[in-house]
Amino acid sequence: KRYKKSLKDKKLNRGLTALTQGFAAIAAGDIKQARTLTSRARSDLNNMPLTKLLAAQTAQLEGKRELTKEHYTSMLGDKETEIIAIKGLLLEAKQDNDINKALFLAEKAYALRPDSDWVILILLELSKKLKRWQTAIDMTKKALKYKLITRENSNRILGLILFEKYIEQSNALSSSHDDDIKSAYKLVPDFTPIVV
Repeated sequence: KRYKKSLKDKKLNRGLTALTQGFAAIAAGDIKQARTLTSRARSDLNNMPLTKLLAAQTAQLEGKRELTKEHYTSMLGDKETEIIAIKGLLLEAKQDNDINKALFLAEKAYALRPDSDWVILILLELSKKLKRWQTAIDMTKKALKYKLITRENSNRILGLILFEKYIEQSNALSSSHDDDIKSAYKLVPDFTPIVV
């Protein structure tokens, strides 16, 4: 029993060392070393969530985007790595210019970590791109609350969002429509298109 435990402990230690060195190799940009250490870590640690992350990041370093997505997708099932997997897949979706998929993943990340800085900022960026004005306004206010942006930046972003919303709805004459442009002017009085 002691011998079996000793072998198991050695295998675990060897795997953890490979895992640590593998992440170091990725940070250094050493593809060959990262590939070797990923293989060793997976052999010694089986399907431990961190070995999947190491495999995903190694594939990413090698430029194997489909394999990267596969590894990140396999990580979605583990609570420990779910948020990392979502972030990885989200960055891949942005690289593919699949903004709708990126937004879906950003909303999923927001449901898991509503106070995470990167989630708030990426949701703000994607909401503006997809003209989801209310979400963009909410995320701007949240970014200001968490001091991710300054008051000046917040006013500018909100002003431009309200201006874009006004332009989009320029055919509908309503008092709330007028309120958007008035609010935009109060927030960004030096922006010529709003003044006009």
